[in-house]
Amino acid sequence: MPLVQAHQTLGCLLLLGDEPQGEEFDPTDRQYAELLAAWFARVLHDRNQRDTLLAQAYTDGLTGLLNRRAAQLRLDEALQSMRRGGQSFSLALCDLDHFKLVNDEYGHAAGDAVLRQMASTLRQGVPRGGWVARWGGEEFLIMLPGLDTQAASAAMDVLRQRVAQRPFLVSERSLHITLSIGIGGLQGPQDEIVRVLTEADDSLYEAKRQGRNRIITMR
Repeated sequence: MPLVQAHQTLGCLLLLGDEPQGEEFDPTDRQYAELLAAWFARVLHDRNQRDTLLAQAYTDGLTGLLNRRAAQLRLDEALQSMRRGGQSFSLALCDLDHFKLVNDEYGHAAGDAVLRQMASTLRQGVPRGGWVARWGGEEFLIMLPGLDTQAASAAMDVLRQRVAQRPFLVSERSLHITLSIGIGGLQGPQDEIVRVLTEADDSLYEAKRQGRNRIITMR
């Protein structure tokens, strides 16, 4: 018996009898089954809607990456895990160099296309166990579990070079985009996420000041 809600088939309810001769269900049994199927369909539909809304609340609509809110929740979870004996981690704050020029010269649709392509490149290049989020505007945050700032810097330099070498296709044009990256690292169980983010942001500012397309770590 199909489970249908809002003109969408969500599943199937299979009814099995215990009569050895395989007698058909009587009308009362069938009516009960139809009510049960309708209830299951409504529950599944509501659950799917809830899951969809939850995903939308924690996903950046343009890039499909985690949004800032989701990233902050994950960082809090990672910190609590570290305090219970889990892995330490570093953070990389990445900013597209001269991105305003892309928007000004080619338009915001072109800028959006660059951001989507950048998101795909970063997602593919994140080390195992890590994740990437759109932190805001043209900034991306990458979480690097199990790496101190020096190891994180080395890992991110591979990704920085990959970005610098790939073309970004926009309106039949090939653009070359570079990243400035700042690294911040957790210093111990008593450390706080806000301090690590500040360290990464200060490092990013220094990377910009020194000429862009580079990685800076303060320690």
